[in-house]
Amino acid sequence: MRTMRRQRSQSLRQPQLHPSFVERRPRADTDSFRTSNLPVYVPTSAPAAHDHLPFSFGAEFELIICPRHGKVPDSDADHGVFNRFGRDLPKELAGILSASGMRAEYYDPAEEKTIDYDHWNVMLDGSVSRKYRRDGFYPVEIVTPVIRATPDWVSLIDRFWSVLNQYYECLRDTTCGFHVHISPVTKSYSDDQIRQLAKAIVFWGPATAECAPPSRQDNVQDFCKSNFDADDPTTGSLRGHGDVFQYIDNASRDEVIKFVCPDKYRAWNLLPSKFRGSGSIEFRRAPGVETAKKAKHWIAFTMAFIEMAMQFNPNDLARYAQSNPVLHDLTFQHFESTLLDCARQIDVYVQLDPRLRQPDNPRTLHITTMQKDRIRILQQLDKDHHKSVRY
Repeated sequence: MRTMRRQRSQSLRQPQLHPSFVERRPRADTDSFRTSNLPVYVPTSAPAAHDHLPFSFGAEFELIICPRHGKVPDSDADHGVFNRFGRDLPKELAGILSASGMRAEYYDPAEEKTIDYDHWNVMLDGSVSRKYRRDGFYPVEIVTPVIRATPDWVSLIDRFWSVLNQYYECLRDTTCGFHVHISPVTKSYSDDQIRQLAKAIVFWGPATAECAPPSRQDNVQDFCKSNFDADDPTTGSLRGHGDVFQYIDNASRDEVIKFVCPDKYRAWNLLPSKFRGSGSIEFRRAPGVETAKKAKHWIAFTMAFIEMAMQFNPNDLARYAQSNPVLHDLTFQHFESTLLDCARQIDVYVQLDPRLRQPDNPRTLHITTMQKDRIRILQQLDKDHHKSVRY
């Protein structure tokens, strides 16, 4: 050992929209989207009143960590030693969190069918790279309890990261993600709220993607794909949105959710909000985080987007679009200003990085399991993206 650090029938005809990969990262300077023939759309639903606040949320941290104190297996240890240490590490971490006043338990899905969200949970994560084990770094997933979005949530996230950084060192890898589940004060979104959210996700999908770093884009990752193809002329421009919004207004709750989110591997996973579901919506676009500041940014971003969606009015956007020939550029500008304003309204602006477009910082981002063609896509944006040679 060595020392290291949720009906109606399905008869409604859906508009012909097909989710697919975005072939390139959306850029604000594209001229693909024009404002000719803007639809006249009269929504049958109205923006929601503020009876959904405060939000509740839960976060899932996918991390690769190494103990700062104690011993880890030697780099030439056999797989059995690595596996035993990897199983013990989440249990140790749960104990450290509990001793620090954050009740935590080790969760094993093979032994327990349901997870208890009244406390922190620490578990193994098979989706995160294990290639760093010989250097003492192991994959774990840490799930927060359900947190009420009162001002106290900020200090809780700070305290968690303070404890984590005291005992462990973190390593950033493209397999790591940060997922935020969010629900209204009623614990479940109403049908009208689901429609509001679906419209906002359709319209602002490209702008949302642009806020994430290159390593979390559709042409690189398969676990947080856009809900719709931003380059499809029926979905990417304001043309066609009238038909889409009318479908959303007239479809059942579950039909809307299936239309916008055919599987859980989407930037916005609405499947938990299906009829008889848990009621939350999951944001999956964020990259793995290794600081309290980044975690608070993406939590605040998720809350601000949901608040913005609740106030969403497609006619307002059509009116804005009349003034600019490049729709996407204007849409992001409007997206940015509206989201920041909503962040101020719900008092999360301080936690939000107002520079919404988040970079990768490839010099500290490890890549171990990504296909070569996808690495080349990243290198076209920044030559410092590279596969970790040692692994």
